[in-house]
Amino acid sequence: MTGSDGNRAVLDKFGSAFFKRDLGALRDCVTEDFEWHFALGPDTPHGRLYKGIAGVEQGFAERDRLMRDVQYNDVETEFAGDRALMEYRVTGTFLDGGPFNLRGVEVLSFRDGRLVKKDVYWKQYREL
Repeated sequence: MTGSDGNRAVLDKFGSAFFKRDLGALRDCVTEDFEWHFALGPDTPHGRLYKGIAGVEQGFAERDRLMRDVQYNDVETEFAGDRALMEYRVTGTFLDGGPFNLRGVEVLSFRDGRLVKKDVYWKQYREL
């Protein structure tokens, strides 16, 4: 499989491994230089930048310290060449601030049949 069909299959496998936190299966889906740009964090302008499988493991641990009961719903994904755009609703609880219910977007990039970048954007609530 190549193109959008191949990328869809990689993303399906990645998603399953990601939610199970199966680092071995994730390793099969991502490039060695994989980057996860998380929606929150101090690494300007990226939020929090995690690199490689070790970074994904660190990201899981840091996310667990920030939030719990995270769920993704209403997921829609469009593929275009070596990129995909995913829209969804994310809910959960910030451990230092209560529940959240946000819209999210991810720009996913593929190279050589693997995921190379997961760039995450969440709407943020702020009093205006």
